[in-house]
Amino acid sequence: MTNYASIDALNWSSLKLMADSPLMYQWRQEHPRPDTKSLSLGRKEHMAVLEPERYEQDCVRRPAEWDSWRTKASKEWRDEQTAAGKEVMNDAEADKIELIRNAIYGHADAMRRLAGTRREESIVWTVDGVRCKGRVDAIASDRVVDLKTTRNLGLFVRRDAGAYLYHGQLAWYLDGAISAGACSPDAQAYAIAVETEPPYDCACFALDGWYVEEGRALWKDLLEQWISCRDAGVWPGRYPNETPLQFKMWSRYEPSASMEDIDV
Repeated sequence: MTNYASIDALNWSSLKLMADSPLMYQWRQEHPRPDTKSLSLGRKEHMAVLEPERYEQDCVRRPAEWDSWRTKASKEWRDEQTAAGKEVMNDAEADKIELIRNAIYGHADAMRRLAGTRREESIVWTVDGVRCKGRVDAIASDRVVDLKTTRNLGLFVRRDAGAYLYHGQLAWYLDGAISAGACSPDAQAYAIAVETEPPYDCACFALDGWYVEEGRALWKDLLEQWISCRDAGVWPGRYPNETPLQFKMWSRYEPSASMEDIDV
């Protein structure tokens, strides 16, 4: 099976950086985003839900007799597991992943959309001469499903879904899967969101026509910018030209930092 990272193609994780600036896209090509606790949790959570057998094989809980990594024996055991390619978890992380998984497993509509799907499937297609790729969490002939974690479902709906361009990502996967023949032309897109904090609520969201169209317009615009920058060999920052400085009126009354913290 081909390793997804080795496929030479443009993916959404890179393309979405164009929304920040072409300069950010270029920077991340040579300076990949460092791993974080939240990214690590997300990987394990995806594995636990979508590939439970792999999760049981590749992720191990720290033995109960060690409440930390202070002893020589615990450090040696941890290093041995890491060298063998295992993801080592402490009790708090392992318990959290179990609660997240149980929340999804207990949501009828989420499980209905995951039922009968192929998991973590790589797709490759071409748009305007550009080779593109995606790794879809779950896919069937009539749908693509993306799994998201969030601290709060209310914030996910009001802010995160738009701020993190999830509509662009889902439309990218959906259009790519259709183009690659991995699902039918009338397939639908769904997002399953689950909280990473109590009460570990879960929701299944169907992406309607407007949402998908907005996402499609977004990825097409970003791809057009990417092609233009590639062809010109120029990757400008967010404000390449002189720009009037504008700010929200509330910032006049609610400074975001103490004046004592600012060098003048």
